[in-house]
Amino acid sequence: MRKPTRRTLLRSIGAAAGSAAVYRTMDALGMLGTGAAQAATLDLAPGTGEGGHVVILGAGVSGLAAAWEMSRAGWRCTVLEATPRPGGRNLTVRGGDVLTEREMRQEVCFDPEDHLYANLGPARIPYHHRTVLGYCKAFGIDLEIFTNDNRAALFHDRARFGG
Repeated sequence: MRKPTRRTLLRSIGAAAGSAAVYRTMDALGMLGTGAAQAATLDLAPGTGEGGHVVILGAGVSGLAAAWEMSRAGWRCTVLEATPRPGGRNLTVRGGDVLTEREMRQEVCFDPEDHLYANLGPARIPYHHRTVLGYCKAFGIDLEIFTNDNRAALFHDRARFGG
């Protein structure tokens, strides 16, 4: 029996399990590579920006990361943000917080306990966003495991849905 080619293997996986399985197989085999945005690091030599000044538009994750990295290299950074808070799409609320958006004010009414919160921004950080995960580690940001695909998390009840 001949060893199957990668193309044959991927075609067979696609026929049996669909495109998501092919994508994950290609990722596992290293065929997709790591996109520039996923692997990019800003390695500015210390002193690169001495005496320089930059204006960064937006205090979302990208703007804050740019300001952090550039300030470490000696640049003086001014971050301009159009909203009253930094973080961009990232927003965590806890009981008692007040959200105001376009003349609409809403209070978060669940119990004000530290372990109760809602993330209103992005749901997760994918494992391959290594730079963002590196910032979380560097700044001591606690992360919680969030599993999108976990066969061990499936529940099967033979009495439901025809077994």
